Amino acid sequence: MRERPLARLGDFARAHRNALLYAGFGALVFIASLAATFPYAATLAALLRPLRLGFSSSGQAINLPLGASLSDVRLVSLEPSSTFEIDSPAVTLAPTLGALLFGRPGVRVHARIYGGALHATVYRSGAEIGVRFALSDMGLARIAALRESG
Repeated sequence: MRERPLARLGDFARAHRNALLYAGFGALVFIASLAATFPYAATLAALLRPLRLGFSSSGQAINLPLGASLSDVRLVSLEPSSTFEIDSPAVTLAPTLGALLFGRPGVRVHARIYGGALHATVYRSGAEIGVRFALSDMGLARIAALRESG
């Protein structure tokens, strides 16, 4: 009778159980340390600069399991005639899967702004910068640029 491949895999797993557990734990520690030392603010600033947007924050802390929390975040237009500005007391950032595995810059962003929430992904694809975002429960009356234009 021919032996099934899955049975051989089960035998291998049983014989090397400790080595597999150590390798799995090592992989988790590697991913966690990579995510904890990822240059979130610098990456986001570099990704937004070609879009003529400036980004700044006053501090960074680890946000488990992957990512960081930035405090006092400000996003402003770099165009001289624009008054575009967004402030948030705290923003959560995490690297995208492509950033962790393939070295392609990308950041997931979650922020509380104007009484609502912003969920965005900023990424680079070749020479292009991409942004996907969703806004919810925004208090548009709080945005100064809209009040001034009305």
